[in-house]
Amino acid sequence: MAGQFSDRLTSIVKQMLMKHQANLTLTDIAGNSTKVAVHRKLSGLVTKKANVSFDRAPQLKWFKYGTGKNASSSYLEISNKKVFTLYARVPKGVPALNAYAKDTGTNKVVKGRLNPKTGVVAFTCHFSQTGYETIQGWSQVPQKKFGAYLKSPSTLIVVSQLPKAPLIAKLKKTTPKLISNAQAQKKTKSIFGSPIPNGHKTSQLTYRRAPSKGIKFFQLHDNASTFLNAANSATIYDLQTHQLTINGQVSSPNKQRLVILATPDETDPANRVRISKNGTFKFKVPFNPTEQRGVGYNLYTKTILRNGQSKVQKQRGILEIYLDVVKPSLAVSENVENNRIRLTGTVNDNVSGVKLDVNGNNLFSQQKDAGFNSHDQNQPLNPYPDYQINQSYDLTPGRNTFTVKAIDQVGNVTTKRFVANGQG
Repeated sequence: MAGQFSDRLTSIVKQMLMKHQANLTLTDIAGNSTKVAVHRKLSGLVTKKANVSFDRAPQLKWFKYGTGKNASSSYLEISNKKVFTLYARVPKGVPALNAYAKDTGTNKVVKGRLNPKTGVVAFTCHFSQTGYETIQGWSQVPQKKFGAYLKSPSTLIVVSQLPKAPLIAKLKKTTPKLISNAQAQKKTKSIFGSPIPNGHKTSQLTYRRAPSKGIKFFQLHDNASTFLNAANSATIYDLQTHQLTINGQVSSPNKQRLVILATPDETDPANRVRISKNGTFKFKVPFNPTEQRGVGYNLYTKTILRNGQSKVQKQRGILEIYLDVVKPSLAVSENVENNRIRLTGTVNDNVSGVKLDVNGNNLFSQQKDAGFNSHDQNQPLNPYPDYQINQSYDLTPGRNTFTVKAIDQVGNVTTKRFVANGQG
């Protein structure tokens, strides 16, 4: 996905640029990051393109803890009460490689802190109430196709909490040896998407802010996510012009000014919103029929201080909008024989994450990690193939109704109904 942003540099960054270089780090919702160097030139600023390696295979091996016959990389006993740090080794010097550890009991995922020069990864883990944790570790690197990763085999280490055992920091650590890159290539598998580390889920990030004071939006959530489908967006989204109407009301129209960033430039006159006398407003922003985007806004409120002077308070907010007006595809046929009905067909959607229900029972849930935005025109937005439906049910005496629903991430629904009479 391409985009633009602008920001004012701090004095520290300016000083670094005067010395010819500063670092810019871009981080996504899952904690994956890319770092590029920004250099100062007389004609302006340039950046070096980040390197990504597609020929290095990921692998991960846990450190061996202890000495002699008691040394192990698969089981250790420690007396740490709550928190402990596990170390593992991955190939060093591989750009964009990330390592993860999953507690199989709680399903919490931790992203490791990687030293790319040494290939040593540190994972901060926590004991649950059981005091017995099975940790699954692996590493992965991106492939050329967007959203695709090459994943190493998962390796397990069991950590047991015992009062008389030593602290993990007291145990001797032995760095493991990795297999060759050619051997590692044979053991990898291709996957789509990265795991979401604990604390980085959408619910933990997007809703971290309360709505802004002095403004309310009628059909969109303020500083939170809004999922719009064909039904609930019908009155605010124009399928012909691809314009999304943002409407709402400010509390003090005579003292407030509103800017909605249809373009990245805050000073662009086209972004200034016209507010009516009663404080209501309507503003259109361009939006693709299937798109995820955060639309930022600035609310300026003029207040009078005790000394009679005026002050303008600026609030920044964001409307995180997921729009998809395309319904899932659902093709189902029936075959009734020997007092049984067989439903066959396919289901899919333009965006990954479609679900298939029959009479309210979920039969299939597609992974939803490809996103709503097209990053490669030559690749489909949803990388997954059609799900093949093949389900049979015994018929009860009399009328039997089967309601098949395909439901996508934002709530678009495609429904098929079948009626079959059972023999008593």
